[in-house]
Amino acid sequence: AGGRLAPAAARGLVHLARRLGRFPQARDAAEALGTEGRRHRVLGDLWWTQGNMALACSSYAASRDEAMQLDQPGEAALSQACLAFASAFQDRPRAAEQISRAEEMLAGVSIRWAELQTRIAELVKDAGVAMDLPERAEAVATLAHEAGLTSSAAYARFAVCLHAAVLGSPGLLEEARNRLGECVRGEEFAYLAELSHLMAGAELPAGLPRARWLDGQEQVRARWMAIVDDRRREAAANRGE
Repeated sequence: AGGRLAPAAARGLVHLARRLGRFPQARDAAEALGTEGRRHRVLGDLWWTQGNMALACSSYAASRDEAMQLDQPGEAALSQACLAFASAFQDRPRAAEQISRAEEMLAGVSIRWAELQTRIAELVKDAGVAMDLPERAEAVATLAHEAGLTSSAAYARFAVCLHAAVLGSPGLLEEARNRLGECVRGEEFAYLAELSHLMAGAELPAGLPRARWLDGQEQVRARWMAIVDDRRREAAANRGE
């Protein structure tokens, strides 16, 4: 009805559409959000799912800068945590810097989701590199469940799927998918399960709900496979191979 809570309500509806993998619907609604609806941050949430990390990072940075100009430290810290998460998929040195900045900004506010998102950014940054990542991710997922933050638990387990895909370990990937599957409720977060197959170049299992990707499934598959391949090459270079 256009009242005081209308921007937050509109943003909430976009988040629900995204959680269900209805990305065209989420994009169209997000474009109508203004500053009060956190348009830039909401679009960043959309772009990373499509494998478009550069656009996601640009959107999150714009959201952070806008919040800082408006003297909204909580929103700025939240956007910075999201920026750290998105950057971790493709640029590990930059991600380390963004994670450090997020921790500094969060020191002055109390936003549990953003704190966990920063920890998940560390998991993504270390995917394919740190062998203790599955245990670390499960610890984050436990904290998320205790706080009632279902998306954080799903993202932490998705990071393990990325880790397994980079390592090229079918057994570990199957186990990671099973744990991620515990977070899937019908269509909710099914897009993450779908991505766990797309990034590995695998066929999708029958019965798994399909997301409505903005650029089509094959384009999304190509982007996520490129993310995995780039991390695999980086991990090999770090090992001196």
